[in-house]
Amino acid sequence: MDEGRDEPKNDKTPNVPHEDSKIDEPEMEIDEPETPLAEEPEVEIDELEVPLAEEPEVEIEIEDSSIPLADVPRTGDSSHIWAIFAMISGVGLALLALLDKKSKGMAK
Repeated sequence: MDEGRDEPKNDKTPNVPHEDSKIDEPEMEIDEPETPLAEEPEVEIDELEVPLAEEPEVEIEIEDSSIPLADVPRTGDSSHIWAIFAMISGVGLALLALLDKKSKGMAK
């Protein structure tokens, strides 16, 4: 071991000071000036009525038009396009697997 070199200690006990070794700290009081506050202004706010629009002189009647029932498309998807694509993908994967087995069998 080098004498000028400090080795780290592998002591797992914490470094706790003894009760007898209290440090005397001087007590100081710091004089802080009072925080200046502004005076609250005395203002009264009158509660006014909410302005309303004037009623129109002539009443307007909006007619309900008939709802077109004949040309309305049906809701929901009755086509099975996603199932068809899934089946095509499955057949394609099966064909690729068969071709892969044949190419491995020929290579031997």
